[in-house]
Amino acid sequence: MFQIATLEPMITGLQEALPKSIGLLPFDRGGTGCMRLVKEQLSWGRNSELKVEVLRGINETGSVLYWMGLLDIVLVSSRILRN
Repeated sequence: MFQIATLEPMITGLQEALPKSIGLLPFDRGGTGCMRLVKEQLSWGRNSELKVEVLRGINETGSVLYWMGLLDIVLVSSRILRN
């Protein structure tokens, strides 16, 4: 629980820093809600292979967000240079 509570301000900061076109979903559940959601989603995944699959999906989603952010920076920079 403590680790999720320390991540909450970072997630909020990330939401504010991302361009609005690729913003994250609202993070309104706080640490307790996030922990409950994770437990609900993974309760079916007693099998370690399923948990690995879920974590791999989260990792891939993070990579996509990162590359979309870089692409947005490049596109904005190219627009600025053209004008």
